[in-house]
Amino acid sequence: MITGILFFFAILFFATTGAMSNVSWLALFWNAPSFLIVFVPAAVFSITTTSLHTIITGMKALFTQNNQPVESELDKVYISLRVFGDVGFLMGVLGTVIAVVIMGHDQTQIVALGPNISVAILTTGYGLILKVGSYIAEKKLNYRSNRK
Repeated sequence: MITGILFFFAILFFATTGAMSNVSWLALFWNAPSFLIVFVPAAVFSITTTSLHTIITGMKALFTQNNQPVESELDKVYISLRVFGDVGFLMGVLGTVIAVVIMGHDQTQIVALGPNISVAILTTGYGLILKVGSYIAEKKLNYRSNRK
């Protein structure tokens, strides 16, 4: 977990100080349709699995020390975090597969293959980010509840 935090701050440092020769490299990692393909279904399935109240309770418990939910509510929070991460990852893989199939269908523009593949792989990247983030959140809540 410490390694992940250090990695995050290293990326943040390079992004904010402009230590890279080309600052526009950050724009290569943003594609709104790919993000929406991954995030929206993950959020919807996570909310419908438990409830919006459970999600809000889980977020409060993550970011505050004093606000720990009861054990039955904590189980629901774990379920919603797992569903959020799993659906996000699977939607990322599905988005990549669909994009590759669409690219394979039209091979007349072979020059645009590189940028199209990078956009296709971004959906998997977004899914991995959601999966890892929800896993870390679940483990953090689990650690806090076991320390009591």
